[in-house]
Amino acid sequence: MTILVTGAAGYVGSHTALRMLRLGHTVVGFDNYSTGLRDRSIRLARSADTLPGDFHMVEGDIADTDLVAQTLAEHRIDSVIHLAAHCIVSESVREPDKYHRNNTLGAASLLAACAPSGVARFILSSTTSVYGDPDLGMTPIPESTPCHPINPYGASKLACERLLAEHAQTRHAAGRPFAGAALRYFNVAGCEPELGEQSNDAGRLIPTAINVALGRQPALTICGSDFPTPDGTCVRDYIDVRDIAAAHADVLDALKPGNQRTYNVGMGRGWSVREVAQATARVSGHPIPTIEGPRREGDPAALVADVTKIAQEIGWVAKHTDLGEIIATALEWASTKWR
Repeated sequence: MTILVTGAAGYVGSHTALRMLRLGHTVVGFDNYSTGLRDRSIRLARSADTLPGDFHMVEGDIADTDLVAQTLAEHRIDSVIHLAAHCIVSESVREPDKYHRNNTLGAASLLAACAPSGVARFILSSTTSVYGDPDLGMTPIPESTPCHPINPYGASKLACERLLAEHAQTRHAAGRPFAGAALRYFNVAGCEPELGEQSNDAGRLIPTAINVALGRQPALTICGSDFPTPDGTCVRDYIDVRDIAAAHADVLDALKPGNQRTYNVGMGRGWSVREVAQATARVSGHPIPTIEGPRREGDPAALVADVTKIAQEIGWVAKHTDLGEIIATALEWASTKWR
C-alpha cells in the first residue's frame, strides 16, 4: 500500500507512520509543522532505512488542495490516514473559529483533493469528544451513543465524520469504490522512545504529572473535584499510542469497497485524575503534590470506551494495558527529550 499520512510529524501521526513502515508500506508524510516536530520527520526517515517500508515527507498544509492533489498523483496514493488537526479542548473553547477552520475546512479540502484521485481507503482521526457528556449510566460508551459534543473540538470532529460519510455517498453514486472509517480515540498516552510524546503538553494529564515528578512544575492542578465520579475527579480511558497506531493498520487492512465504519479506540477501562497522579508517583518514585482548582469548561465527567465492536469486527484489542508501563515510556522520553 502507498499511504498518505497527514500530520506525520505529530504525536499520533508519527507513531502511525512508523507502524506502517514496519509493515512494509510506502508512507508519504504530509505536515505543515505548526505543531509537529521536524526532528520526527528526520527520525522517521532514518528508521525507514532499516525497515521494509519507504518514507517520503512533504511539507504543506491540508488546506492547499492543489498541493495535496499533486502529492496524491505524484506518489500514486491509494490510502489516506488523516491525522492533521488541532486537538486541545480548552483552546477550542477559547478559539472555536480556529478549530472549525483547521479541522472541518481542512478535512473538506483534503477530501476535495481525494475526489478525482485513486484513493480507495480513508481513515479519519476522530475523538471521544463527539459524544459530549454522556450519562454515566452509559459508561462504557458504545459507538451507538448519540453524539452531542459540548466543545468546539468535538463539534469540529463530528463535522469531519459527516463530511467523510457524504464523500463516500458521492463516490458510491458515481460508481467509484471507496471505503472510509472514523476512529474515535480516547485519551492517547505513552510513546516510542525514538518518536516521543506530544510536542505540546497543553494541559494533558500524564505529561503534566510527569513534569511535576521531574521537578519542572511544583504541583498538579486537579481541574474539578466535584464530578459525579467515585473520587470526584474526571475519569478517562487511556490508550497507548502504539495501540492507536496498530488500530490504524488493522482497520486499513479490513476496509473493503463500500465500507463505512466507526470505531472506538480505547482500553475499555478508566482511571481518575487522582489515580493517574498516584500511578505516576509510583512509576517515577517521586510524590505528585496536587492543588484543587475549578473545572475546565467543556470537560465531561467520565469517558470510557466500549471497544466490543472493533474487537468483534476486526480483532483489534489494546496490547499495552498496564497504565504504569504506559506512563514509564512517556517518563523515559520526558527525562531525556532525545538528548
